[in-house]
Amino acid sequence: MSVEQDYEALLNSIDHWTGWLATIVATEDGAVVNNIGNSSGIGNHLDLKLLLRLRSLSSVIVTTGATARAESYKSTNLGPLAFITRSPDSLKNVPAIKHPGDFANTFLTPPEHAALFEWCNTKLLENGATAILFEGGASSLTQLWSASFPVQLIFTVANSSNPTGLDVQKVARLALPELKLNRPVQEFSIGTNRVSRWLNAST
Repeated sequence: MSVEQDYEALLNSIDHWTGWLATIVATEDGAVVNNIGNSSGIGNHLDLKLLLRLRSLSSVIVTTGATARAESYKSTNLGPLAFITRSPDSLKNVPAIKHPGDFANTFLTPPEHAALFEWCNTKLLENGATAILFEGGASSLTQLWSASFPVQLIFTVANSSNPTGLDVQKVARLALPELKLNRPVQEFSIGTNRVSRWLNAST
């Protein structure tokens, strides 16, 4: 199949999802950030294209304050952004906060002793969110993955020398060692990328 057909096959399997869907990109050796602590250079135009499609299908795009600062998050015309942070003022220099764009930003500020993602899930559902796209780092993804509600993960290994022969479970264990992963429910080779879909224990 062509790259476009491969993308359509993947998107058809998750199209119009409800609940949480997380996405993260790694290199073949399991790196999810570069030597300065962000994802620049980890992925390629193919995973960016996938991210934009997922954003267009979501009702809200959720990230953490740490990720927003590290990645210098910008606003998007594909949907509203929600930032999980205990200190909204710490995000004042993030481009998306300085220049919100077409959608109002939301700050998710859980009480100190709240179960983080359970609290966020309740708030987002109360606000009418249905398809929640999570774009956080490995640490926050580990917390989300352990939540008491269903979560899907789209895990991309970018720029692989042999995407069809890649052991995606091995790379996932290197990239996300704290996640309790079984086997992916689907795998796709899309250009030089190996894209897999996973479900947490609550799914």
